[in-house]
Amino acid sequence: MDIELQSDGAYSIEACGGAFRIRPEMVKALVDYSERGVPVGDFLRAVLSNNLIDACGWADIDNLRNLPAFAVFVRWEIPAICHGSIQRIDDWIERKRIEREAYAHALVNLDWSFSSTSDHRAATVGRETFEGLRSMQKKLDPRRSIWNSIVPPEYQEAS
Repeated sequence: MDIELQSDGAYSIEACGGAFRIRPEMVKALVDYSERGVPVGDFLRAVLSNNLIDACGWADIDNLRNLPAFAVFVRWEIPAICHGSIQRIDDWIERKRIEREAYAHALVNLDWSFSSTSDHRAATVGRETFEGLRSMQKKLDPRRSIWNSIVPPEYQEAS
């Protein structure tokens, strides 16, 4: 079995004598779901919950023809904790929502004057907290929409 993430963002596999492909926008939806808990549509929800009957019913003709690629992608690219049942999907979305709320709360509560304080300990704690928040931002808020809505103007960035 050959698996490849193509330059256009599509995902392709060759297996069982056939070639299968997931369109880039579907790959993006699956990645957004697995990384940030962004809810997916009915077809991907059925795929993620291992419901073949509903997946076939919700699929457009292209996704129906390429269903084997979705099975491989979910098996190898999506964390097991967030697929397999509707309950796991709902729990994952809620978990990621809570993570985003904690991130926003931490942004609100950071003492943004850490970089100009003469208190070495406060500066160190502030800098470490800031670096942790930047790491969270990359995972939970890649477009920086939460970040830019909360942080002082001098810390805002173009999205």
